[in-house]
Amino acid sequence: MDAVIYRPTHKSPRLRDYDYAQDGAYFVTVCTHHRAHLFGAVVGDAMQVNVYGAAVQACWGAIPVHFPFMELDAFVVMPNHVHGIIVILRDTSVGRGMPRPYHPATISVWVARNRVR
Repeated sequence: MDAVIYRPTHKSPRLRDYDYAQDGAYFVTVCTHHRAHLFGAVVGDAMQVNVYGAAVQACWGAIPVHFPFMELDAFVVMPNHVHGIIVILRDTSVGRGMPRPYHPATISVWVARNRVR
């Protein structure tokens, strides 16, 4: 059976020639597959995370441990997506001159191996 190739139906908001590895603050949104409510539920006016939502929070908090040239800002878990702000600071005493530590394909492999089942 042939693999199904996912093609987004919307235009990418990314700037064509912008280097997203350069220093700066980046607003990140990650959605669940088919927008399934996997991370918890909104009860009243508050988000109640479940075990998966708690895992997402823990992984987000650990980003600077794995990438010391990154700082975290605002972050929120919603039932089917997360929003956060990541600040890349390579031009600091910690990250000065560090090469890009990963390739996007490496991230995809890690996510596939470590996803919550």
